[in-house]
Amino acid sequence: MNSIEIMVKEHDNILRMLKVVRKACFGVLKGQAINYEDFYNMIDFI
Repeated sequence: MNSIEIMVKEHDNILRMLKVVRKACFGVLKGQAINYEDFYNMIDFI
């Protein structure tokens, strides 16, 4: 696997994580319970 392929895979993972973060934040805005551990893990990933 060359460096370009690695970067493309990383970019795909980042885009997937952005969807997760948006969904979690939207849930907070809707008044759902906050799972702090999930947010800590998202921050670690980012």
